[in-house]
Amino acid sequence: MPEYMIAKSKRNGIISVFMLETYSGQVTKH
Repeated sequence: MPEYMIAKSKRNGIISVFMLETYSGQVTKH
C-alpha cells in the first residue's frame, strides 16, 4: 500500500477501515 494512501487513511478513520478491508480482501483473493 502506497505511503500516501496510508497518510490519507490516518486522517480519515472510517476510510482507513474501509481501505484496509478492501486491501486485505484483494490480498486474500490473490
